[in-house]
Amino acid sequence: RRSPSSSSSSSTMSIEEGKPQLPLRVCVVGAGSISREFALYHLGPATQTVVTTVVDLDEDRARRLAADVGSVQAGASVASRGSSYAATAADTRGTPVPSSTKLTPCLHACDLVYVGTPPNSHASIVLEALAAGKS
Repeated sequence: RRSPSSSSSSSTMSIEEGKPQLPLRVCVVGAGSISREFALYHLGPATQTVVTTVVDLDEDRARRLAADVGSVQAGASVASRGSSYAATAADTRGTPVPSSTKLTPCLHACDLVYVGTPPNSHASIVLEALAAGKS
């Protein structure tokens, strides 16, 4: 867990209260169409979350989603490209969030893991995240 914030922001809770600090830091595992929709449309200020890392076995796909997430988090709008599953950042801004082909190096930078991979891979990903104390 992160250390308590020195600010008195109403969106930050202390560890002593037994509640996580907000926003919750999310590692998105899988950079396919469903993860893309969640990372660009559903994870963010409205859900008190921030995407901190993207993991995918396809390094290029992870980098592309990480760049789009970084742009949206820096204020770019989301372009749906005909479907929320094909969404991208409307323009390039900010810095891409870190991306990787491995989950383990990304676990230190998150509070929880969003699993957006094919069902047959869920068990190993969830067990790895739980072993690191993630939700």
